[in-house]
Amino acid sequence: ERLSANKNRSEVLAEVASGALPIKVFGVRPYFKDNFQRASASFCGAQANMHTTSQAPRFAIEAAVLCSFLALLAWKIVNADVQFVKNEFLPTISLLAIGAFRFIPNLQLVFNCRAQARGGISACRALIQTIELEIERAKQEQARLTSGVQTASPQGFLIRFKDVGFRPQGSSTLLLDNISLDIYDGLPTLITGKSGVGKSILLELGFGLYQSSKGSIIRNFGEKKVIYVPQNPWIIQGSILQNIALGERSVHSLNIKKIQKICRAVGLDSIFDAKVERFEDAVYKPVGRLSGGEKQRLIIARALYADPDVLIMDEPTSALDEVSERRVIRAIREHTAENLICVTHNPGAFEPPYCQITLSESGASIIYEKRIYAK
Repeated sequence: ERLSANKNRSEVLAEVASGALPIKVFGVRPYFKDNFQRASASFCGAQANMHTTSQAPRFAIEAAVLCSFLALLAWKIVNADVQFVKNEFLPTISLLAIGAFRFIPNLQLVFNCRAQARGGISACRALIQTIELEIERAKQEQARLTSGVQTASPQGFLIRFKDVGFRPQGSSTLLLDNISLDIYDGLPTLITGKSGVGKSILLELGFGLYQSSKGSIIRNFGEKKVIYVPQNPWIIQGSILQNIALGERSVHSLNIKKIQKICRAVGLDSIFDAKVERFEDAVYKPVGRLSGGEKQRLIIARALYADPDVLIMDEPTSALDEVSERRVIRAIREHTAENLICVTHNPGAFEPPYCQITLSESGASIIYEKRIYAK
């Protein structure tokens, strides 16, 4: 029981540590906080039970011996005479002292186990309080990202870069400099260029993961729901369904038909054989045996199920072949309307209209070119 509880607790911690960004983006921190609270409470209880149970036989024997001595002493006192007091009382008391000497440490062990359990619960509460403070900090950060931004967008932009520069930590030079451009509202935007020119950095600056080293960035998201999908898939332990409907506590609240439609749209229906099993059963399969491409489809399905108003993606199809890539991109375009911002190595897989921002090296600096492709 203890090993199982500790395993569950460690898995929750590992998922939180590796998926801090998706947990924040999808707004499912309370879900993981509750999971950790349940796992920690179970572990603390199992830990206390283990210590208590391991000493129970010894405790029971010594308690029985001590009770026997007490009973004998009571019987002797009732039938006492002078000879008993002189010859037997002191030896009996000595034996009782020895019994107490053996009994008291075990009694202390019981209190120690109780203290450990209370201490573990206190530590869990402290950690949960830290997580709750982080949730509040994230809300304040979200308010900061949208503060001073118009809820309507008469200028027609989602993100505006004004003379933006970015210097990586530990570097003395700017990786990006003098970036001044708009990412339009209602028009997909593709960010392209060779490896190392700062495509992902530009995307993450626009989303708000990093602060620019110079210039300003205006995010005109307003009340729009913004979902960010990083390049590396983040998968939690559990079923396909749990990964797609991230943070949902009740299966009854899920829209299975919607999940099925999205899975088929991104090509995730290939994981089960429609001839021998139903989709409703297939989505309960564990994710452990999915390939890299299937995991990439899975996180895209998760993003589409969240119904984003703005979808920001970093190389979402890097592990897919050309046919699968076009299928997934078509599904993304169908489910996210036109507010798509995407780093891609293959802009040719997208159908116009879209705006393409191409980053390239020019000597020691990075320059950019912006083009709009109509239908």
